[in-house]
Amino acid sequence: MGGPGGLNEPGGCREVAGRVAEAARTHGRDTGAFQLVMVIADRTDEMAFAKWEHYKQGTDITALEWQAAQAGADTRANANSTAALLKKGIENPEPTGMTKLIGSYENVARMLDEIATVPGIKGIMLTFDDFITGMEQFGQHIQPRMRSRSRLTAANQNAA
Repeated sequence: MGGPGGLNEPGGCREVAGRVAEAARTHGRDTGAFQLVMVIADRTDEMAFAKWEHYKQGTDITALEWQAAQAGADTRANANSTAALLKKGIENPEPTGMTKLIGSYENVARMLDEIATVPGIKGIMLTFDDFITGMEQFGQHIQPRMRSRSRLTAANQNAA
C-alpha cells in the first residue's frame, strides 16, 4: 500500500480516507476525504516523466531542510499530521511531497478513476505543474477519458 506523497499510487489514499470514514461513522456524520493530487501529464509517459525529472533537478534542498526543521518544532504533532510527516527528514528530496500522478493523458485518467473508487473519497483536488497548460490538458485530454466523469461529458455534449 502506498502512502502520502506517492508517485502513481492512486490507492495510497485508502488509509487516510478510511480513517475519515470511520470518524464520520463514529460521529454520525456524512463526510468524506478530498485527495490532493499533483498532475503532470503529456501525450506520452516519457514526455511527462521528462518534465518531472527536470523539476527534480531544481529541488531546493536547503528549503526542504528548513521545512523539516520547522515541522519538527511542533512537539505535540499527531503521528498522522502533516508536521509529523515533514519532520521525518529528507530521505528522497522531491519538489513536492504530495501525491503525484505522472504520465500520458490516458494513464492519468485511469489513475484518477482509480482514486474515485476508493471508499470514503468524496472528491479529488487537482494541482498542475503548469497551471494554465495543465487545466487545458485536463479539460481537453484527461477528463474526457475518465470513466468516472463520463456522465458529465455526455451531459455537456447533449447541452451543446
